[in-house]
Amino acid sequence: MSDLTPLHFAAANGKTECIEYVLRKFSNISVIRKDSCGRTCGMLSLTSLKPSWPLIMKSNLNRCDIFGRGYLHRAVYSHDQGVVAKLLETCDPNIRDNNGVTPLHVAAAVDDAIIADMLIDSGAKKLATDNYGFTPRILDRLAFSSGPSSTDSALGTGSTTSKNTSGDAASDDSKLTISPSDDAPCGHAGLLFASHLGNINCVIELLERYPRIISTRDPQGRTPLHLAAWKDQYHCVKYLLEKGIDVEAVDDYGVTPLMYAVREPSSLTTLGYLLKHGANLSKKDHRNNTVLHHCCMYGNQEAGKALVNYLAKYDPEREICNAVNVNGETALHFAMKNRMLDFVLSFPFGVDSMFIKDVNGRVPLFNAVDDPDMYYLMKYVLWSMAEERPLEIAQLLGDDLHQSAL
Repeated sequence: MSDLTPLHFAAANGKTECIEYVLRKFSNISVIRKDSCGRTCGMLSLTSLKPSWPLIMKSNLNRCDIFGRGYLHRAVYSHDQGVVAKLLETCDPNIRDNNGVTPLHVAAAVDDAIIADMLIDSGAKKLATDNYGFTPRILDRLAFSSGPSSTDSALGTGSTTSKNTSGDAASDDSKLTISPSDDAPCGHAGLLFASHLGNINCVIELLERYPRIISTRDPQGRTPLHLAAWKDQYHCVKYLLEKGIDVEAVDDYGVTPLMYAVREPSSLTTLGYLLKHGANLSKKDHRNNTVLHHCCMYGNQEAGKALVNYLAKYDPEREICNAVNVNGETALHFAMKNRMLDFVLSFPFGVDSMFIKDVNGRVPLFNAVDDPDMYYLMKYVLWSMAEERPLEIAQLLGDDLHQSAL
């Protein structure tokens, strides 16, 4: 159970009117109750589209979730300068999460120069290392490797100037500088970071200096190729494969770079390149999800249609198309749930999946039955089922709770 209360849901979805009503009508309501991840209502509100300041200010701003992430980490991630300024009045700018990540690490990761300067002016340590040796200055290294930098870099180095606390223009030398020896302890994290951001110049420089770090992994076991494929960093993917990185490497959950590539709608070029260079369509993660499962989990219709074209040739027995995971779910179960109408209409190889029940006895159709917007898709699927196996449709309904909706 997630232990989410109605107030947690309202906060997470930015329902400020609901929150204000509850706070007004129930002044003694607890706002510090945590869900199973240790998140308070205020934390969820802070990262929603419409933060509720009355709720946030009633919270203990120094609390953290079970991962050690507090309010300041979240405010920095959201690029909210006003919230960061208020939080810095009471919060420690050097607070670390369980991985040793500080708010300044976050500012560097999201490329927010202004908030980085706010944190530094409040005492954030510029050379703090996380548990894996990653310092905020790695972003500085990326800017240096890419050529001329600007204040768009989180630490603002290069040919530009920035304001110091006295209001005077600060020269480049007042910011962080990088010496050749600094790369060694930062190289592993730097390569992961550069691959994730698509900074091909930095990837090339790091691997030319330290070719062995190509085998580095992040705390979840992801390689630079996983991160580059995830964010559709095609040039990084191409270079990493040319340098011999394993296209079939799996993270701690058995997920391959190909499975990460189908998460983003824009990843078709990267997806095609991975397939052309040996990525295995039949691989399954530790929960028996195929790349087609992952594609449908993330509602990526364009990648789904591209995969169908490959599967038409490479899956003649339709084993991948109709594979089930540990919960008995097919890719079609997720496609229906995520309203992937275009994909379903272009997926003739999933006919058998229409009749496969998951561990709860539900066929893919039932994943859409609660959604009125899915009526057309349901109608299409029913038509397909009736055309193929008319005698089995009644049996599919069984005792399912959604029977009345049909």
